[in-house]
Amino acid sequence: TLNFNDYQFQYANKKEVLLKYKIKTKMNIICMGRMQKRKRLDHLYDAFKSLDQDDVGLIFVGPDDEGILRNINGKNIFKIPPIYGNERLDLLSAADIFCIPGAIGLSIVDAFYCGLPIVTESGDVSPEIMYLKDGINGFIVPRDDIQLLTEKLCMLLEDTILRSKF
Repeated sequence: TLNFNDYQFQYANKKEVLLKYKIKTKMNIICMGRMQKRKRLDHLYDAFKSLDQDDVGLIFVGPDDEGILRNINGKNIFKIPPIYGNERLDLLSAADIFCIPGAIGLSIVDAFYCGLPIVTESGDVSPEIMYLKDGINGFIVPRDDIQLLTEKLCMLLEDTILRSKF
């Protein structure tokens, strides 16, 4: 049900795309979709804080009708309202890792289309999870294991070869 025929995929200039959104960090973890409690974004936020890396950003993109992002603030955290079409795919392709700890859905298809490895938690998943092969193109960590979530994000940020392979 996804139409990529109108998007002529080409790797957009990463620096230009990121600067458009005032993102100046070298590496970026992106979370794109509806910001909802069931997606356990607090786990991603806690993992990101644990990374404690000055040149890594955390990008949240999408509507926040539940106010989930209200208390998620800090250095290198970027909140972008919903974007669509080519803009959405350009921003995804400019990121390095895709992460939604819970209730990951169709966004997994967009992330893979843009060549991103995915990190999520087990549990509340949709049928699209079948595309994620743990240890092959991303990681599935046990639900509520923020330490392991942090470790897998860190592993992908630090290992360029593994990230490219995924």
